Amino acid sequence: MNKIMPLLGGLLPLTCMAEEYLPVNFDKPLRTIGVTLPAQEAYGDARRDLTCFYYAGFMVKQIDSHEKGAEQLAIAQLASNREPPCEENPTEGEKIINWRNWSGWFKGAKGDYLFFEDDDGRNGGLGFAIFNPAGKKIFEDSTGGDDIGTAIYVDQLDQRKIVLYYRRVYLAPCSLFADEKACWEQIAQQTGLSEPIPDCKTAYEEEQRTTPGYAKAIKTLRSIIDYNVEVVIEPSNSKMSPLSAGKSCWLED
Repeated sequence: MNKIMPLLGGLLPLTCMAEEYLPVNFDKPLRTIGVTLPAQEAYGDARRDLTCFYYAGFMVKQIDSHEKGAEQLAIAQLASNREPPCEENPTEGEKIINWRNWSGWFKGAKGDYLFFEDDDGRNGGLGFAIFNPAGKKIFEDSTGGDDIGTAIYVDQLDQRKIVLYYRRVYLAPCSLFADEKACWEQIAQQTGLSEPIPDCKTAYEEEQRTTPGYAKAIKTLRSIIDYNVEVVIEPSNSKMSPLSAGKSCWLED
């Protein structure tokens, strides 16, 4: 691939960038306020920290009880350029993110795109989501690594559009080990990937040797593939394109 882009003051081939997992260049908050909250009976003696991240146009609030995922995540848009106070109780216009919609931590913002990290890794990847300042989730996926801050590079094309580069961890709807041809057809249709098909046989056979009593069930477990992607995101849509073939294959958790 011959596409290149400016990066860290110089030029770096896009394929190299994707391999190095360069950190997200998040915007710096205008200011950050941290407050230690009183303990609550539901959380025992656990320390509870409130952090408010102020940006031009919105504020992100996170209450962390140092458990798995934040206790509460919320977004408040600034009305008439007035900053909402940094306090535990919801303020006017504040949108609390329902834990069923997303559970994790706030990682940073790029323009009007707010990035949140999942509360735990799954299937060999780490989930992340992007919300807008109105509190609506507009994109969600999974990437390699254990911190999206070191797994994704974000370039802002203009005020309304960003492009992401990362190693995607994709859970297929089928098992490449059970029926490679039929399963690959589904994968190619969903992802745009082309051959060569990554080796799945090694991972499946190793798992069957480890737990021979479940060999039949293991054969049908869904396959996971990682590959490099470019994702262009706008307020109302997104477009994902593969930048590499499938790199490796393993089984779902």
